[in-house]
Amino acid sequence: MTSELSYDPGGVSNGLMEGSIAIAIACILVLVYYIFTHSARIRKWLYRHHGEIRGQIMGVLLSRLTGAFLFGGIPVVYLLFKGEGLPWAAGGDGIVSRALLLWLPTAIMIIALSFFISSGKSHLEQNPQIRAGNWDTGLLAVSALGWVVYLMGYEMLFRGFLLFACYNSFGYWPAILINILIYALAHIPKGRVELLGSMPVGFIFGIVTLWQGYFWYALLTHITMALSTEWFSLHYSPEMKFLSSKGIVKE
Repeated sequence: MTSELSYDPGGVSNGLMEGSIAIAIACILVLVYYIFTHSARIRKWLYRHHGEIRGQIMGVLLSRLTGAFLFGGIPVVYLLFKGEGLPWAAGGDGIVSRALLLWLPTAIMIIALSFFISSGKSHLEQNPQIRAGNWDTGLLAVSALGWVVYLMGYEMLFRGFLLFACYNSFGYWPAILINILIYALAHIPKGRVELLGSMPVGFIFGIVTLWQGYFWYALLTHITMALSTEWFSLHYSPEMKFLSSKGIVKE
């Protein structure tokens, strides 16, 4: 069965309002997220009450949960309040299998690339995000779950809410370009390398999402990028080590 897309495949259909509101909401959410997660006051509070190591871990996990709530929760609540369906939830039968078929070769390339680039000195200065010297299976699992939850919300915002709303309002290529622009702006605090890298990634994610009618490929690929980067960075880091025993993350 072919996909039944929840956006109008004929092009511009809903005027400019839908896309304009989505752009405003996306920009506000990204701004609020970075103000909150880069708050020195919150970081000091966590360090004071939980110690430097646990405070840093909790800060990273809190930022991922905050992103999941803001990027995923608020657009969903907004659309449901308006009485509209979720555009990225469409796709008909076989949506998972079609996404997996495209994701598998992509995942192999990403894992291979992560293996080679994760050993760089500048890369290891920022990765993994959690800077604990000792990792156990519990910390590894919690961090991975945090990435999955965060990226689910992230893709709901960018390749769900924003992309489909802009497609309905402005058409195919304007929606792709707007998505790339706002996606790139969200990467400015992460440095020039990630800013530049976000542009081709945003282009590919946007093209595939509109082609398939749902964002599962983008989500699976994004999760693969995050987890492979974290795990290989942990493997290469001279300051960190993985131990299977429990209770090793101490002050």
